[in-house]
Amino acid sequence: GQAVDQGFKFTLTPISACQIFAEDEGKTFEGLDSHIIESPHPYCDDIYVSQSYSFSNSSVKQIQLKFNNETNMETFDNLMLTYTAPNNKEIARRFSGQNVTDYYINSNEFSLTFNSDYSVNYYGYSFEAIPLSIGQRLYDCVVFENDSGSEFAELKSQNIQSSHPYCDEMNVAQSYNFTANDVVQIRIDFSPTTLVEVYDSLVLAYEDSQGDSHHIKYDDGCLDTFLILDASLFEIAFSSDVSTTLYGYEFTATPLTERQTVQVCGQVETTTSSEKEAQILLQ
Repeated sequence: GQAVDQGFKFTLTPISACQIFAEDEGKTFEGLDSHIIESPHPYCDDIYVSQSYSFSNSSVKQIQLKFNNETNMETFDNLMLTYTAPNNKEIARRFSGQNVTDYYINSNEFSLTFNSDYSVNYYGYSFEAIPLSIGQRLYDCVVFENDSGSEFAELKSQNIQSSHPYCDEMNVAQSYNFTANDVVQIRIDFSPTTLVEVYDSLVLAYEDSQGDSHHIKYDDGCLDTFLILDASLFEIAFSSDVSTTLYGYEFTATPLTERQTVQVCGQVETTTSSEKEAQILLQ
């Protein structure tokens, strides 16, 4: 009889986007171009990814991570970024959910891990990694640190801000004065972009009409309200350590000619005029 070639059937299983994602170990980027780093959209169940990214150009001292506003992860799924700061301190930042803010990495390299559970899967994450060279960043920080403040003769709002991002080991002291005679108070409205690392300090200080001194230390709760300072002049004291440096602060200072209820946020310390007099006598 005649031999019949039965042949063979091969079933090829395509490699899914999630498999490719899980096997991706990261990349080293040359040059100063920005790069998009992202998960699959949506991501898959029970996935664990560990990646490393770096910019090899020697001028890169910091990386800005600018998140796509579609970024959304289930509450129990985690994106973790880690890096070694210039003081050799290990810094870790966890991201989850939908309200993800831009972040600055104080290094030219970072590691990324992402894990998901077996329940709800959302869009995932997507961010642009933007290398920041030391020259422009240091110039901006020097200008900021040497700025001693301003006097404002006009009755209009003023935008006051740090450098973005700020630098390590900064100590900034500034004074702002609305000089028009009918200014009785100042309203402060922080921009939602304001982001100050928990170990860094932003303090607004003023002396009210009774001679009492008030020091308001900023925290994240200040983004949900506004301040009414009972004065026409206030001072800023800002300091940073040597680990994480973020976007910094930005706010609008508006002179008020009609008195409103004083409003504060954060941690407030008050020294009365009589307490100040007693301190002087003890010196």
